[in-house]
Amino acid sequence: MRGSNLTKQLNLILFSASALLIAGGASCDKGVEPPPPPKSPREYSWTVQEISSPYFQVLATDVWGSATNDVYVTCLSGGTRGYKLFHFDGSQWSEVDIAQFGSSQVSFDLNAISGFDQMDIWAVGVRWYSNPSPEPNYLDSSLVIHFNGSQWSEVSVTPKQRMLKSIGAIFPSDIWFGGLDAAVYHYDGLAVRGDSLGALISDKGGHNLIVGWFEGNSSGNLFAFFNDFTTGYFHFLNRSGNNWSELDSQFATQTSLWISPSGRLFSTFYGHGLYVWDGQAPWTPFYTEGNASVRLFGKTDNNIFVTGPQGGLHHYNGTDWYKFKNLESTTISFIDVWTDGSEVFVIGDDGFRSYIYHGK
Repeated sequence: MRGSNLTKQLNLILFSASALLIAGGASCDKGVEPPPPPKSPREYSWTVQEISSPYFQVLATDVWGSATNDVYVTCLSGGTRGYKLFHFDGSQWSEVDIAQFGSSQVSFDLNAISGFDQMDIWAVGVRWYSNPSPEPNYLDSSLVIHFNGSQWSEVSVTPKQRMLKSIGAIFPSDIWFGGLDAAVYHYDGLAVRGDSLGALISDKGGHNLIVGWFEGNSSGNLFAFFNDFTTGYFHFLNRSGNNWSELDSQFATQTSLWISPSGRLFSTFYGHGLYVWDGQAPWTPFYTEGNASVRLFGKTDNNIFVTGPQGGLHHYNGTDWYKFKNLESTTISFIDVWTDGSEVFVIGDDGFRSYIYHGK
């Protein structure tokens, strides 16, 4: 009898253990499923938003976002005080009312926008002043505006220089601005003050110089370039301490810079494609497609977009390049691109009206 009871007890223990294992397995099966892998940009669906006026040109100049529901596009739009800035809230595009920066006698345009979050955004451009006599008939001056999360306001700059074309938002207290006639400003967290490229432009009086880009990272590296449209040469620069030095100069037009999360420095050259900086001149070819030569931006080293003329949009996934043939156009050139890694916004124009392509 004792042996029989022992056998029954052992069978009961084994049955209970098996039931627990089965129950545990069932519990795991009903657990939260892992999220699906992110959608490949090459499989995105696209929508298009047109920005146009029947009376004047509207040309998109730059796109930047703090998130996919907080994206801005800056524009040029002739003498009007409208059509300068548009915002996407995740559902729709709307014009941002910033007409206060113009007047009946003074117009303005915006060329670039960048920032750090929804409460710290910068945009730069130009004020146009009528000048009937003597020629030129219009004069321009620097314009810097800032958004603090609730309102846009103008930031005083000293001294007044010419039209601004670029922003390098390195840190909230380290921002660079550049433009025509080698105009350079620096924001140090307190004020926007005039700066200079120093001896690098001392022998270029009368030349058509445009500071086109600033790019930096947490390692303290600051890079920039200016194009000399009188000679046709670009000048690629590095800043160490308070001094700029020239790293490379060739007969070409440099159009953008981007430092990847791993620290690689890329640049586009109009008509030549995408190049990478290996620490010494010349730049090394990375993707020599002339249709990919205007702007670049990425989320990681394996998720990079490059824009160009004729609806040129190209994507690099770390292995190969892909051209979005469904977006190619004989009339629309793509100017700029921004992505958070899950969605992408691309701006372009046909010379009169602008288009914002949204892929997700």
